[in-house]
Amino acid sequence: MATKSADHYYIELGGINYGFAVPKDSYKGIETLLGVKKVASNTKNVVYGANSPKPPRVRIRTENGKSYTRFIDSKKIDSAIVDSGLIGKTLRGSRIVSASIAR
Repeated sequence: MATKSADHYYIELGGINYGFAVPKDSYKGIETLLGVKKVASNTKNVVYGANSPKPPRVRIRTENGKSYTRFIDSKKIDSAIVDSGLIGKTLRGSRIVSASIAR
């Protein structure tokens, strides 16, 4: 299932496991804060390619000026964004300086 160039994750969403593939290390170090879980060989009912519903997304800005968008479990919004849990963590080698819900 997983390849060397991609990681496969899922978020529990409305009774299904919303699955998605992303470039390697896209969630490294922040996966728990965002509530995403790596797909394992024994993970059941993972649905890829669903257009609706989709999990919310968070926009993350790092100190090197880059901006990233990542999926987030709606149950993690308060701890990751409202309570600033992401601030100071590292993403792609740069410290996170802001996070907000992506529109």
